[in-house]
Amino acid sequence: MRQPDGGSSEARLPYAALLGMVRQPSLAGEGSGMGVRLVSGLRLLVLVATALVGIGLAARYLRMGLLTSTLGPTAYVFAAHPETEAARVRNAAVGHATAVASALVSLAIFGLFGARLPTTSASFGLRQDGAIALAVGLTLVVLELFRSHHAPSAATAILVASGLASPGPKLLGLVIGLACLMVAAPALRILPLPALKRWNQLRRGERRDG
Repeated sequence: MRQPDGGSSEARLPYAALLGMVRQPSLAGEGSGMGVRLVSGLRLLVLVATALVGIGLAARYLRMGLLTSTLGPTAYVFAAHPETEAARVRNAAVGHATAVASALVSLAIFGLFGARLPTTSASFGLRQDGAIALAVGLTLVVLELFRSHHAPSAATAILVASGLASPGPKLLGLVIGLACLMVAAPALRILPLPALKRWNQLRRGERRDG
């Protein structure tokens, strides 16, 4: 039988347990129920889609291309892994800034800065391939030195070094879009999944005790 006091008091107050776990990591571990995973997926859908729609509206207002492919993995890290090192706004800022700088330096080294570059990988020349490789490599070196790992920054390095976000309006739009997403980062940490997972465990505990 369930004790009137003690260990089962938390199980009788699942919402209090939820609030107490809001700051914990957000990944569903093995054994999570289908309901927990479904709620987690819906949470990611709503939060990430809302953030990207907001940036899209800003892009229409500014008449700039703010929605770039580097926003997707960055938003995913913020929303799905909020307590990891990579999800820190500092890491994201340092990572993407380093990626942009590394890509520009790489373009200059290979004599491609300001050049009109093909934007399909099948048309890349050896110098463009070299600039991309060097940009990603330099980004990783700097992030390792400053302990600011943020995996999506490698995508930024490729976008800039390949010419898809070439210096000018395209690069400016990429930077502004990333800045908007970093401002929204705290909102993407709403109700991390382990709180839901813990609630699910407490409910199962109630059923076993009942």
